[in-house]
Amino acid sequence: YFYLATELTDDMVQTGKNADILFIRGLLFGAVMNFNQAINDYTESLAIAPNNKLVLLNRALIRYKMFEAIRSMETESATLPSELKVQNRIAAKPDNNGTEKTAAPERVLDLDLVMLDIDKAIDIDPNFAIGYYNRGVMMCIRKDFASGLADFTKAIKLNPELAEAY
Repeated sequence: YFYLATELTDDMVQTGKNADILFIRGLLFGAVMNFNQAINDYTESLAIAPNNKLVLLNRALIRYKMFEAIRSMETESATLPSELKVQNRIAAKPDNNGTEKTAAPERVLDLDLVMLDIDKAIDIDPNFAIGYYNRGVMMCIRKDFASGLADFTKAIKLNPELAEAY
């Protein structure tokens, strides 16, 4: 993966940025769980070719994988002995009175961004069955089962071979 990502980077240095190469490199970075770089590559690809439903869907999926990874680490950290727990390293900042207060950690990911990318992919191609399937999954994760079922039904109607939607 890393060799191929390096080769693609070298190609872009020589020929300029290319939406397809950025997409492929995003896939590679996602496969090795370098979520931030994958998202950056997908975002750059979309800056060049904004109506690519596959790039939008993959960026949504990587954002969700990042969310799951963070959630998993938080769960694992809670069960570790205190000396092994991951510490939040957030700088203390003085408030208006000069008293130092620790800032609340910021969330890197908002699940609304996942939904925005999936919705845009479906807007680009209203017959994008896998888009409806993935939106259905996200709706169920959000406990909106009626909307999830409607999206699964639409995915099946568009592509009866899409077994995941059943």
